[in-house]
Amino acid sequence: MDNNTENSTRKPIISEPSFISGLSCKRFIAYAILLFLLFMGAHLLGFREHTGMLSGTDSPDEYHLYYGAIYIILYASFVVIAPILLIASLLIEIREFFKRKNGG
Repeated sequence: MDNNTENSTRKPIISEPSFISGLSCKRFIAYAILLFLLFMGAHLLGFREHTGMLSGTDSPDEYHLYYGAIYIILYASFVVIAPILLIASLLIEIREFFKRKNGG
């Protein structure tokens, strides 16, 4: 007997790789929202004013460097990673739609 078929129905067993089974549309949207909230929190706390460290015009205080670095990392994450997460959630939804439409 073939190891890739179930005993009772003789249908092939189709399993998704483990990394795909953990992906969900809601999870990606939640991560995008989390990035948005973290970025907005840093923006409202005034971390943007400390990004002068890029051009060397900021004060030499150590905490200014950290605030600027945190803001830049959150900004880059919001601008680069959040749209990728939203596009990935859209692609997962499209894939699920066609799976339901084709009956499988």
